[in-house]
Amino acid sequence: MIKGYRKKNYISAISIAVLLLVISFLILQNGKTKNSNGIVILTFGINLIFFFALLIRSIKQNSFSLDMMFWLFSFFFFGIAPLLQYCTGIYNWNLSPSNSEIIVTNLFILVFSLCYCIGNAIGKRSRIKQQIVEFKIRKKRLNILLAFSFIITVFVLWKLGFRNLLSSSTSSLSDSSSSIDLIMNHGLRNISLFVVVMHILYCKEKKHVSGNTIIATVLFVITCFPTSLSRNMLASFYGGLFIILLEKHRNKRLITYAIIFGLVLVFPAINVFRYIFETEQSNLLISMVNNIRNTYTEAHYDAHQMFISIQQYTNKFGFSYGKQLLGVILFFIPRSVWPGKPYGTGQTAFTMLAQHEFTNVAAPLVSEGYVNFGIIGIIILGFFVGMFTARIDKRYWAKKLPQGPLRVIYPFVMFKFFFILRGDLLSSWSYTVAQIVIGLLAFWFCTKKTRCNILSLLS
Repeated sequence: MIKGYRKKNYISAISIAVLLLVISFLILQNGKTKNSNGIVILTFGINLIFFFALLIRSIKQNSFSLDMMFWLFSFFFFGIAPLLQYCTGIYNWNLSPSNSEIIVTNLFILVFSLCYCIGNAIGKRSRIKQQIVEFKIRKKRLNILLAFSFIITVFVLWKLGFRNLLSSSTSSLSDSSSSIDLIMNHGLRNISLFVVVMHILYCKEKKHVSGNTIIATVLFVITCFPTSLSRNMLASFYGGLFIILLEKHRNKRLITYAIIFGLVLVFPAINVFRYIFETEQSNLLISMVNNIRNTYTEAHYDAHQMFISIQQYTNKFGFSYGKQLLGVILFFIPRSVWPGKPYGTGQTAFTMLAQHEFTNVAAPLVSEGYVNFGIIGIIILGFFVGMFTARIDKRYWAKKLPQGPLRVIYPFVMFKFFFILRGDLLSSWSYTVAQIVIGLLAFWFCTKKTRCNILSLLS
């Protein structure tokens, strides 16, 4: 009785919070409603109710998961944000979508979500082999990783200096090609990240905090200072560490609240640090408040708009029939070797449509299925994404405390999955693969007597 009562209170609290959030942002738009077509609002309403119901169900099952990230993304990026954009008539990238385009887009998103649900339900029914995984962390190997982390920190300080570590607009380790950027920014920083992770796990194993763990943490913070990271890296790095530190309490709703709070308030506000040196200190707080207030009508929440733009692109130039997907699969091949390598879907659409001079734009995951194979691509992609997330979630939550490499990489990849949903797939997938590979290498290098391997994650 008490447990059920608490669940009802929890659901009610979330419902009220979301309702207040929507009302607050409508008020902040000064009530200037420019569009109010009944059918358009109905399609948004159907999707919002569907997303919200599935989000609550996901949260009731686990305090955090890939599935929860899917519904959080859908609720905010395909529900609240585009509805506010439609009602206020505020669009980015020179886009002026018609009512019919918005309705069709909402229907495509609903189809994608329904197919995700089907795949997810099938994935949950699949049997997962329960392996007894035992590993012991080797202290000497940790010392070697710590030396690597120290070298990386020295390199970052030499490359950037202390001042440029504070802002993400000045903290890039490379201004060269995407392949070099992947190695420099994501490769080196992920090494520092997983050095800390393995030290934390070693401390948990020995039940005391070592001096090397403190050193590794300091080196990581210098190399990956919060305000110097892009928001997807910040969420993955620090959000994942938060879960690693609290993994014994992973069923507590604190983690759920922290994720939602970060999405709604922290990440819109922290964008001001991209240009911290161009902002007067006295206006810093005001800028943060303005970022939170305006975030839903700015390009940060442009997933719905980008899907419309990509439909306009396919209407004019046709589908890619797997070409865009091939570029994602073979992301590691440099353009110098493959001159015809596809660019990101968002960039491709903007370039061909000449829609905006700025082309480094995102493309939501659903649009990746559409640009390759149309509605068939949406159906297939939704189904397989749902099945994949269910299997990984089920494996991670199968035991009281996860073991093996999944324990190391899941918390970080979960946040990267949110980035994949926003897109574009070419960059988000390459960054995610880089993080997984480095995490697995760090785990295997530092442990012994483990019976896990990369194939076991998908078994």
